Amino acid sequence: MDILKFNKTFTTKFLLPLLFEQQTDYTEVFDNTFINAYLGDVSSREYDDKILLLFSDYPSISLTKKLPDSVVEYMHNDNYVLVYDFPKEFEKEYYTFLEGKYHNFSDETKRRILSFWKCDEGTLLYKTLSHDKEAIQAWVKDKKLTFKVTDDFIWFSPIIKYEIMGV
Repeated sequence: MDILKFNKTFTTKFLLPLLFEQQTDYTEVFDNTFINAYLGDVSSREYDDKILLLFSDYPSISLTKKLPDSVVEYMHNDNYVLVYDFPKEFEKEYYTFLEGKYHNFSDETKRRILSFWKCDEGTLLYKTLSHDKEAIQAWVKDKKLTFKVTDDFIWFSPIIKYEIMGV
């Protein structure tokens, strides 16, 4: 699955995999009524800079056992929100993510993201993480998109308002 082609938050695409044990992949999450992941909730500012997972139904016990302990759980518009602290071992990656410098993620972070999404070298996600400028330029040209790929700009940075639930 090439997650970059899907309408999910960048938090889902790049940070969600860092919450899970290494042997977990996206199918387990999506099979558990997962909707999206966010960096905050406009109606609950105390959860800013955390990872909020939104589910249409409470996730299975087998999935929640693969996650760290949640900070809090609450209802939002008939959906379930599970709030997690950002893992300390990936704190540097959080700031790299906010800058959109995905290629600067550690090798371990890249490996975990690619493994979670079951992505190989042919995917946009792999090409973004590996900073493959030529491959991204070819994809942009093929799709007739207008953004310009440069040494500094390979893929979009997250737009914070789209990473906050309720905006």
